[in-house]
Amino acid sequence: MSSSNSGLARNAIFLYCRSIVSLLISLISVRFLLKYLGIDDYGLYGLIGSIVGIVETLKGLLSSSLQRFINISRGTNNHDSILDIFNVGLRLHIGFALFLISISLIAGLIFIPILNIPENQLRQTYIVLICSSATMGLGIITVPYDSLIIAFERFKAYAYFSILYSILKLICVIILIFFDSWRLSLYSVFLLIAAVIMRLVSLIYCKKEFYNYTRVNRVADKTLYQQIGKFAGWKSLGTISATLQASGINFALNIFGGLAVNTARTITYQVMNAVNILIWNINTAFSPRCITAFGRGDKVSFYEMMYLMSKITFLLNAFLGLGIILFIPSILLIWLGEIPLYTISFIRLIFFYSIMKSLQDSIDVLYTAVGKLKFYQTITFIFCILSVAISYLFLSLNTEFYIVFIIMGIAEMIIVTCSLIYAKIYLEFNLKDYWNKILSKISISLLILIGICIFNYKIEQSELQGFTLMIISGTLWLFGGLSTCLIMLNKHEYQQLLTIIKKKR
Repeated sequence: MSSSNSGLARNAIFLYCRSIVSLLISLISVRFLLKYLGIDDYGLYGLIGSIVGIVETLKGLLSSSLQRFINISRGTNNHDSILDIFNVGLRLHIGFALFLISISLIAGLIFIPILNIPENQLRQTYIVLICSSATMGLGIITVPYDSLIIAFERFKAYAYFSILYSILKLICVIILIFFDSWRLSLYSVFLLIAAVIMRLVSLIYCKKEFYNYTRVNRVADKTLYQQIGKFAGWKSLGTISATLQASGINFALNIFGGLAVNTARTITYQVMNAVNILIWNINTAFSPRCITAFGRGDKVSFYEMMYLMSKITFLLNAFLGLGIILFIPSILLIWLGEIPLYTISFIRLIFFYSIMKSLQDSIDVLYTAVGKLKFYQTITFIFCILSVAISYLFLSLNTEFYIVFIIMGIAEMIIVTCSLIYAKIYLEFNLKDYWNKILSKISISLLILIGICIFNYKIEQSELQGFTLMIISGTLWLFGGLSTCLIMLNKHEYQQLLTIIKKKR
C-alpha cells in the first residue's frame, strides 16, 4: 500500500504544480481581460464564450468514460484490447464533437436574439459563438489522447501540456494590447488558434509514446462500439446536463439582470473553478487506481481509495472554500481593484453548491467502475434541468439573483441522496458504512463551517475593521480547518498522509 500511496502522491504533485501555474495565469488573465475588454464585453464573453470554459468539464467527464475501459483492460492484463478501445473512442468522439458544435451553433442562433445583448455587439457575439464552438469541438476530439495519458498515469507530461496551454491563453490576452477595437472577437479567434496548437502537441506526444495503441485500426469487435457508445452515451447525458445547467443559469441571470450580473457570475465561476481544479487533481490521481483495482476484483482497495478520495476532496473544498468566503472582499480588491456588484454574495453562496458537487465526484467513480450509469445520469439530468426551471421562476418573481446558487446546491444534494440509495439497493453498496465513515462526519463538519460563516458575517456587520477583522477571520479559518481535519481523518489516515509527505521530501 505504501508504494501505491507514493505513486498517488507523485501524481498529485505533478497535477498540483500544473494547477498552481494555471491558476496564477488565470488570475492575471482575468484582471487584464476586465481592463481591455471592459465590464460589458467581459460579461458578454462569459455569456456566449462560457462553452469554452465547459470544455474542461466535458473533457474530464468524457475522458473518464474511455479511461474506464482502458483501466479495466489494464486491470485484467488485456493490453491487446486497448488499441481497439482507442480507435472506437476516437471515432465516437469525433462524431460527438460534430454533434455538439451543431447544437451550440443552432442554440446560439435561437437564443442570442432574446438575451438582452446590445445591437452594436451582435456581430462580435456571433464570431465568439463560432470560435467557441470550434474550440469546444477540438477539445472533445482530444479526449481519447487525454484518456491514454491519464490511464497510464503520465501526469508529468499532462502537467506540462496544461501549463503550455495556460501560457498560450495568457499570450492571447497580452496580444489584445496591440488592438483598439474588435478585441472580443480577436480574443475568441486567438483562443481557437491556441486550441489547435495544443491539439497538435497532444497528437504528436501520444503517437510517440503510445504508438501501439494509437495506430489507425479497423475494429473487428462491433460489440465494442455498443459497449463504449452506450457507456459514453450515458456519461454524456451527465455532461450535457451540467452544460445545460450552467448555460441555463447563465442565460437566466442575463435576461433578468443584464451583462453586469453576468460579469459577477463569470468571476464567481473563475473563483470556484480555481478551487475545483485542485479537487479535480485528487479525482484524476485516484480514479485510474480505483478503476484498475475494481477491474482486477480487489474491492477492498477500491472502496478504501474511494473513501479516502471522498474525505480529501471534501477537506480541500471546505478548507479553501471557507478561506475564500471569509476573505473574499480583500481578495477581490487586491485581484480586481474594483469589485463588480453581486460578486461577493455570489462567491460565498456558490461554495454550498461546490461542496455538494464534490460529494458527487467520488460517487461518480463508483458508478463509472461498475458501469451502470442509466439511473445515476438520468437523475442528474432531471434535477439539473429542474434547477434551471426553478431558478427562472424565482428570478421572474424578482427574488435576489443569488437564489440560483442555493437552488443548484439543493439539486446536488438531492442527486447525491438518490444516487446513494440506488447504489445500496442495486449495486450492493454498503450505505451504512459510508454514512459512518463519510457522511456523518461531513454533516458535523458542515454545521461547524456554517456556524463560522454566520459568526463572521455578524462580525463584518459590526464596527470592527482592518487588521482586527483580519485577525478574527484568520482565527476562524484555522479553527474551521483544524476541526474539520480532526473530524474527517482517523489516526491511520493521518499516518498514511505523513508517510506520503515524508517520502516526497
